[in-house]
Amino acid sequence: MVFPTEQQPSDTYHLWRRFSFPTKHGSIRAIAVDETAGNRINTLYAILLEMMFAEIIAIILLVVLHVSISRTVSQDAKEINRKVKKEQHEPFSLAGSLGRDVRTLRKDNSRFWWLPLVWIAVVLSTWVGPKTLPLLVTPRLLIGNSAPVVASKVYFPQTPKDGDGLSLSVFVKSQGPAALRTIGTVGIADSTTQNLVHVTNPKVTIDRVSGQKDIEIDYNYDLGALDFGMQRFEGLSLHVEGSCRTEYNWLKSTENDFPRNFRGIDHKTDAYHLWNNDYYLNGAVFTSLLDGWAPRAFFYPQYPANDTWIRTQPKFNYAIVISSVNRTSFSQGFDPWYLTGAVTEPAPAPGDPPAWYVQPRRPALSCWESNFWSYKGHKSSVADLVGIPGLKFPPGLQAALYSQLLQPKILNVGRYLSGSALASSEQVTDYYFDAKSSSIYEDMKRLVLAAYVSTANTLLDSTLYGPGTTIPNIVTPKNQDEVAGFVVSSSDIITLSISVLVIVPIFTLLFGIVGLLLGFYLDRREKGPEKDK
Repeated sequence: MVFPTEQQPSDTYHLWRRFSFPTKHGSIRAIAVDETAGNRINTLYAILLEMMFAEIIAIILLVVLHVSISRTVSQDAKEINRKVKKEQHEPFSLAGSLGRDVRTLRKDNSRFWWLPLVWIAVVLSTWVGPKTLPLLVTPRLLIGNSAPVVASKVYFPQTPKDGDGLSLSVFVKSQGPAALRTIGTVGIADSTTQNLVHVTNPKVTIDRVSGQKDIEIDYNYDLGALDFGMQRFEGLSLHVEGSCRTEYNWLKSTENDFPRNFRGIDHKTDAYHLWNNDYYLNGAVFTSLLDGWAPRAFFYPQYPANDTWIRTQPKFNYAIVISSVNRTSFSQGFDPWYLTGAVTEPAPAPGDPPAWYVQPRRPALSCWESNFWSYKGHKSSVADLVGIPGLKFPPGLQAALYSQLLQPKILNVGRYLSGSALASSEQVTDYYFDAKSSSIYEDMKRLVLAAYVSTANTLLDSTLYGPGTTIPNIVTPKNQDEVAGFVVSSSDIITLSISVLVIVPIFTLLFGIVGLLLGFYLDRREKGPEKDK
C-alpha cells in the first residue's frame, strides 16, 4: 500500500480523466474529481437513489394493491387496501390511521385484523428505505482518493557514476526528503502497518569462552502492483527477504585516541575491517563519540550493484556498523550494541541519575538480502521485468524501478536517514539515551518497516522532488507515458466509479417510466369494470 505523508501537489495529477483505479479485487474504471465536485455529485446521487427506491416501492405497491383489491372478497380487506393506495404518500399519517383500524377490526372480531399491521410495516419501509439505500451504494460510488499522475511530473534521478563526488553529494541530498517522509510514516505506524513486515525474534547464542552474545535476525515482506499504486499488472509481486547477524571478528584493537574529558571515561574508537578486507574503503571503518551524542549506524554494501551482479548473485551482502561506544545512558543496557558499564570516576553528583556508558568493541551486523519479482509462476530480477512472459512490462518503468530497487532499500534508507536511522536515536536527552530499552531488534524493526514503506512509495516519491533538481532524469519524453501508469493520492481528490455514475441515473429514469406507465395501465383496468357496472 502507498503511504502518502504530505499534500500531493495539484499539478501532479489529472482530474476529470478516465483511468484504471487499482483495487485488491482488480482494476475499476474510474474518474477523479476535486473534493468540491465530488461532494456535490455525492449529494446528487443520494437524491437519485432515494428517488429510485421510492419508484421501486411504488411499483410494488401498485401491483400488490391492484391484485389484492381485485381478488379480495372481504369488504374489510378491500377498504384497508383502498386506504393504503390513496394515502401511501403520507406514511406517518397512514400508519396512524391503520393503527386505529387494527383496534376497530379486533373489536369487531374481524379475521383481517392483522392486515393493517402488515401494511404499517410496508408503508414505514417506504420512508426508511430511501434513507438507507444511499448508505449502501455510496461506498461503491466513492471508491478512493486517487488520480492518475501527470507524466511530465515524474522524476527519477540518474545515479551518479563512481568517483563523481559532487554529483553523489547532490544525489544524496535529493533523497533526504523522501527518507524523512518514510521515517515519519514509520513513527506513527499502527499495528496494521507494522504487520506488513515480518521480523523474527532474535536467535541468541552465548559464546562460552568470550561470553559474547551473538544475535541473528531474519526479515521478509511482500508487495504487489497495487502496493506500488500501479494501474496495471495485477498479479505481479515483489518478495524481499534478508538476515543480519552480529559479527565480532571484524573488530580490530580499540585505540585510546582521545583524552579523558567526559566523566573520567577514556574515549575509545572502535575500528572495523569489513569482511576482514583490509582494502575495503582503503582501510578500517572507525566509530567514536565524534559521530555524535546519539547512537548512529553506518551502512556499507560489499560490492557495487550492477547488471552483472544482479544476474549472477542470489544475495546482496551489506554491513551495518554501529557507533555507540562511550555514549552515556541513564539506564543499564545488555544488548550487544548497547552493552554498558558503570561510570565511577568522577562519582555522579548528588541528585544526578546513575550514569552508564556503552562499552567498546560493539559488533557490526553482517547482512544479506535477496529479492525477486514473480508473475503467474515466473520469477525475475528487477533488471529483467520486461522478459516475464505475458506481463508486457514497459521498458521505461523497468528502468525507473531498476534505479531505485537495485540495491536493498534498507541499505539506502539507512544511509539517507543518517543519524535518524536507529530507534535508539529518538531517545536522546542532552547527553543521555536509554540503553535499557534499546536493542538491535528494535532498530531492525524500524529499518525493515522503513524499507517497506520506501519501496511502496517508489513511484509516489518520484512526483515530490519539486523544482531545482539538477540531476538528469531517467524519464524522457519518449518513455514518460510508460512510466506514468500509476496513481497518486490526496485528500483533495475524490475517485468515482464510472459504472455507478452511469447505472444510477439510468435505472432511476427507467423505474420512473415503468412506474408511470404501470400506474396509467392499472388505473384504466380499474376504471373499466366500474364503467361496465
